[in-house]
Amino acid sequence: MDKAKESLLTDTLTRVYNIVFGTDSLSGLKELFTEDLIVIGTAIDEKYVAVDGVRQMVQHQRDQSEGMKVSFHRRRCPGYM
Repeated sequence: MDKAKESLLTDTLTRVYNIVFGTDSLSGLKELFTEDLIVIGTAIDEKYVAVDGVRQMVQHQRDQSEGMKVSFHRRRCPGYM
């Protein structure tokens, strides 16, 4: 993979993480995801087939974790990507 494509993929993944973990606005979802998508979460009722459903899922997760300190650490694995 060339460096430009790798950089674009890494930047896009970072933006998705920032939205999902609550550091960025939900408004950025539409530019990152196609309307024709399926997202399946970890709960039995978490299946979404549009960006608006994903927005609802993320908002629900934010509501559930309100008052909690949520964080993540990401590390690149050499040889992958």
